[in-house]
Amino acid sequence: MRILVIRLSALGDIVHALPALTDLRRALPEATIDFAVDERFVDVARLHGGVSNVLPIALKRWKRHPGATNTWRELYQTLGHLRRHTYDLVLDLHGLNKSALLARLARSSLRIGPHPRFCGEWLAPRLYSRYCSAPGPITPVPRMRAFVADALGQTTSLPASYGLVCRWQARQSDQVVLAHSSSARDKLWPEAHWIALGQMLKRRGLQVLLPWGSPSEKERSVRLAQAVGEAAEVAPSLSIAQWAEKLSRCRLVIGVDTGLTHLAAAAGVPCAALFMATGAELFAPDQPQRARPRRFASEPIARCRVSRRRRVAGPHPLAGRDKAGRFNCPGCCSPAPPDATARSRWQSSAKTRRGCWSSVYWPWRQCGTVHRAYRRCAPFPHAGA
Repeated sequence: MRILVIRLSALGDIVHALPALTDLRRALPEATIDFAVDERFVDVARLHGGVSNVLPIALKRWKRHPGATNTWRELYQTLGHLRRHTYDLVLDLHGLNKSALLARLARSSLRIGPHPRFCGEWLAPRLYSRYCSAPGPITPVPRMRAFVADALGQTTSLPASYGLVCRWQARQSDQVVLAHSSSARDKLWPEAHWIALGQMLKRRGLQVLLPWGSPSEKERSVRLAQAVGEAAEVAPSLSIAQWAEKLSRCRLVIGVDTGLTHLAAAAGVPCAALFMATGAELFAPDQPQRARPRRFASEPIARCRVSRRRRVAGPHPLAGRDKAGRFNCPGCCSPAPPDATARSRWQSSAKTRRGCWSSVYWPWRQCGTVHRAYRRCAPFPHAGA
């Protein structure tokens, strides 16, 4: 039996998908499991002992150079690798148009995707032969495990296992990793707090290691290292596999809601996760004996999932959140019609998606559960875009 599993990005989401792969391997120990991921995260897929083959997909690089000859050559080669085998089952754990299209291009008559409630785009559910029958849990790890169990017609009774070959070795190390960087700016913790934390660790005789993944993140790491002093060190450029090995030998990882923090928690490393714009109740690492999530509700910045332009704030961690943990702003998502200013803004917006106008006036047609949950929360003011 040959199975294709698709979860393209991001790093933390691929880590969350690993327990579902473990359940799949437990149920079908003789099956060949191919894992399609973004080429930037192939190391994470290779760290799982149950994955037979990894299919790298370079969508982000192809989008940068759509007219280049190499882009079309690589696209043709990737499609050739994808259609080389006939799959008995294709599981799309991503639920977006790009992943659903990839599942549609694979040679398979059975393509299963997530429930439409958890599909991020409208076309994806229409490209599956069937989708998960029940919405399942809200948090990502139980939801993807329930999705795989539903596809196989089984239940998930065993505890979650990430199946990583690199595990925390519980050595007496004096190194603490501060995962301060994230691709989303609203997830960042203020630099002054990181400096104070680094100096506190320095006074306790611990060494601070500052990772980075882009030039801007490296500049931030250099600034923090200079402010903390001799005890802080900027990490060299490492691959994800090298980071997994290094994390397995450190004493503690403190980080924001980023892939490196989730990778450390999956490896069993003691973690302290800081959640700024995302919800700790939804995205906390699924390692309660090791991970200690902390929600900072005083740092609210996030984009509205409907208007895509406004930013909202709320003192309550659940205020204005939908089932996927995204923010809803009252001006766009309130059951009451918006005022004249909001109507004119929607009418003049060129980015208004089909169906958004009806969701403003009749939100219960599309996501009634979301808005019923919102009405139980206290209203909160808008912030500038």
